[in-house]
Order: sequence, then structure tokens, then C-alpha cells
Amino acid sequence: MSTRIQHAIARPRVAAPLAFATAAVVAAVVAVVIISPFGGERAQEPIVGTVPTPGLPAEAFGTLPAPRGGQGGGGGPLPPGLSGNLSYTLAPDLSLPASAIVYRLKLPQVTEDSVGEIARRLEIEGVVEFLPEEGGKGGIPASYQAAAAGRSFQMSVDGYFSFQNDSLSGSAKHATPGASGPSEEEARAAAEEWLRLTGLTGSDSLTFKVSDLRDGSRDVTVEPADLPSQLFPAVQVILLVTDGGVAQGSGYWASADARSTYPLRSLEQLLADLTALQGYFSTLRTVPLDKASAKDPKPALANEFLDASVTVDSVELTYSHRITEEGQAYLLPVYVVKGRLNQPGLAEPDPFATWVPATDVAPPTSPEPEVPAALAETITVLRDSLPQHPAATIRGAYLTTESIGVGATYSVRDGQEAVFQFYRRELPAQGWREEEAATLIDTSAFPARAAADYLFSSFTKGDLRVGVVVSANEKDPARGATVLALLVERLPSMGEATADLNIRSEPTAESEIVGTLKKGEHVQFALEVEGQEAEPGSGNTTWYRIPYKGYVYSAYVRR
Repeated sequence: MSTRIQHAIARPRVAAPLAFATAAVVAAVVAVVIISPFGGERAQEPIVGTVPTPGLPAEAFGTLPAPRGGQGGGGGPLPPGLSGNLSYTLAPDLSLPASAIVYRLKLPQVTEDSVGEIARRLEIEGVVEFLPEEGGKGGIPASYQAAAAGRSFQMSVDGYFSFQNDSLSGSAKHATPGASGPSEEEARAAAEEWLRLTGLTGSDSLTFKVSDLRDGSRDVTVEPADLPSQLFPAVQVILLVTDGGVAQGSGYWASADARSTYPLRSLEQLLADLTALQGYFSTLRTVPLDKASAKDPKPALANEFLDASVTVDSVELTYSHRITEEGQAYLLPVYVVKGRLNQPGLAEPDPFATWVPATDVAPPTSPEPEVPAALAETITVLRDSLPQHPAATIRGAYLTTESIGVGATYSVRDGQEAVFQFYRRELPAQGWREEEAATLIDTSAFPARAAADYLFSSFTKGDLRVGVVVSANEKDPARGATVLALLVERLPSMGEATADLNIRSEPTAESEIVGTLKKGEHVQFALEVEGQEAEPGSGNTTWYRIPYKGYVYSAYVRR
């Protein structure tokens, strides 16, 4: 049985960050002579990143795809009612460049032979195994993996790779605090040699950033010297280096094979783009323009359900990575927008950040899904009806994991027990009945810790249930001692299958079959949703949502 190696850097579809924190770094740009396993040198000459490819016309790549994260802000909008709107005002002294370079990237051709060659160079003599795609579109892509004698190398067909030396990794993980390790020069030399050996970065000029020593090891981050800084660093390699050499490595590498100039959106268009986002608070993310700004504070809003106004103080141009469905990779210009947010209840303006594409991009391929009426009611209850703790500040509202309800999380200055008892007192005063056996269909609000370490109860009224989850705020105690999660979901209904019945991934007859029900089998479902008329001419477009399974057509379920 094979085991997939976890990727150690952030990537669009699979993420498992290294457990070794980086600190101050020392950077150097070097040229390393490398023989690539992907068929010759990856770049024949240094690429000047600030000018277009000679002879290539402007806008040579046609309509550009949306950068990673879509139309802006790093995420899609929330359903109506879960977020207030933002209005924007641009500072009068703002100005924007007229154009920027778009980089078309050349990806490695990942094959069984190329992965086998890298594995051989790393002294991994195991058979190269093909691991098929998991999870369909947006899941884990297919990959090749070789593993033997405590060493493993895996590379997905879209170019992301992971390496692990179990012996050195174990030594790093269990190192004595303050243990000695490689010097900065030794760590960089080990990284250079590993890259020379594997050929993963071809003949590109490289920038090396070496972290401070931590318990016997250093992180070495390798990036291309001839590509611009990235909003979400994608083209990079991260290596964990010990005295014994490279213990872990992961990353993704692509070389620029063409550069073309594109016009940038004007200030007026930027304002229109921000307004089109409607300022959904889900898009307010502090973005890592560099290692320092990654620690900027997130917005601490008085109430995410209320409208707010924003003054934009600065707009910075950076880049975001995107691989299209056809497999073409780009670095695309994006505007990072920072400023001050004002809202009733804030003593002073809050810092905020969001981003939007800096060029014209292709429109979204599918419209935003409509919110089922049953779900809209849960939004109204969460936003307008539930008691609000006087010491709570909302951190975010969201659809629950199975999209069968809605939730919100809060930071609260009071202690856990006081917050918990507030809701045990105030919810019954509004007619909610506390359940003897607390339960929730959706478990996304529960902390990743033992049940004894948080407080939980549930309350029902009519066909709705409210879950109250209270835990210690270990990640950000300065915002409040307690984290409160409130969830509203519909009580499930019971039904009986009147025929052998497929469970589908979507409420359509053509979507993937993810399970089955036998005639006479009882099933619990959480929502009625509008979908495809699976029996043409019947007029029946109702499907039932089965939590953590899928959808069944209502014509074959007796309630």
C-alpha cells in the first residue's frame, strides 16, 4: 500500500505546511549549473523580468484567466445576508501604472521516467508507482512516487513535488532544543547541491533565503531570481537542512518562457472592481506580500453583519500564480489594496487588505449558486434573532461544511463558563429548548481537541436547531479569552426509499453516483433543494440533501 507524501508548501489544491517555523533570513542570488531530468536545460539564457520577450506583441496570450483565488480577495462572496457591504473611497493622491508584464510559464513534463531519474539521483531505488487522481476536479492530482529505504520522492503531474528522508526528518523533529546544526553557508551549500543533483530548477538563476538555526536545522527557501514577487508564493522550493543534509523538500518550479505587456486597470476601474465585490467581509484578508506583512493583523470588526466604509490608502502591484484547466501556467498582475475601515462600534479605524486582478480577465465560468429558501431562513435567525453576548466581537460568518446551515464565530472577552451560561440562560428565554443530548449534524465548529476541553450544548425551536460551542482562544487570546461558535441548522427529516435509488454528488441525474439506497431503506436528510427535473415532464425539481453523502431525487422518497 502506498502513502502520499504531504506537500510542505502552500499550493492551490493540497496544503500541509512544514512544522518548522522560519525566522530571519539571509538571501543570496546564485547561478547553479544543473542538468534537468525533464529534457535538457529549462532556460537557455537569463530572463530579464521587467521587459517583454523581444518580438512578442502586447497582449500576446489573449484573454487572461482570473488569478488564483478568482475575481479578488482570495475567496468568493458569502450568500446574501451573511455579510454587510463595504463602500470604498480612494485617497486623492493614488496613482497606478499603465501596464505590466504577464509571464507565461513553462511547466516540467512529469513522466514515470523523469520522476524515476530524480529518484535514482537521490539514491531511491524503489519502483516508480503511479497514484491516480483523488477527489475529482479540485482534489489531489495524479502523481508518481518512488520510495525505498526510508527515502521517498513524489511529483504530481502539475509539477508539485515532495521529498523526505525519514532518518534526517526524525532527527530534526526530535532534536534537543538549542541543538547545534549547519551554518548559513553550509545550509545553502547543501540546498545548492540537492538542486544540482535533482535538476528540478534547471539552469534558472536562484535566490536562496536561509532561516535562523532552530533546534539543529534551518529552512532554505529557493525562488527564481528573474520572476517578480508573488502574492501567494507558488514558484519556490523549501528545503529543511540538518547537519546530515536535506531532510525534507517540497515545492513547485516553472520557468518563464515568454513575457508580454498588458494594460492595467485604471483607478476608476479599480473602484468599480472593489464595488463589484460588494466588499464582502470574506474577502478581507491580510496578504503576504513579504515575510513581514504575513503577520499583519486581520480585521477585528465590530459586527460583520453591518455595513462599513473603507478609505483606500495604498495600492501595490504584485503577482499571483494560475494554472488553467488546459495546463498553461501564468504569473498574473494583481492589485493589493490596503486602507482603513470604519464601522459603527469601532473606537478607531481598523486596518484591512484585499486584492483584485490588475488586468482584464475572463469572467467567471458559472454564476453564483442561489441560496435555498430553507438556508436563507437560518441566515436570518443567526443574524437577527439570536441573543448577542455583550462582550463578543464577530470574527466571521460562513456556510457550514455541508451547506445545510450557517455559523458565526466570535471572540469574547469573558471566560468560557460565563459565555456558556449566558446562552443557556438567554436562548430558553427566547423559547429555545435545550436538548438533553446535545447534537449537531455539522461538526465544523468543534475545536480539534478533546471534548472535555470545550463546552457544547444545542437548542431547538420549531424545525431549527442552534448549536453553541465555547472554547479557549489559544491562537489569539489578545482578541478575547474565549472563542464562541453559533450554528443554526434545520432539524433533519426522515424518509423511506420507495425504490433502489442512487445518491448523487449534485442535484442532477448526470452527476457522479456517490452511494445508493435500497428500496425500503430509511434515510435522514437535512435540506430540500431545487435541482434538475430528473423525470422530464413531471415538474418535480426537488432533491433531498443527505449530510456527508449527497442528494437523492424526491420522487423516490416517502416522507
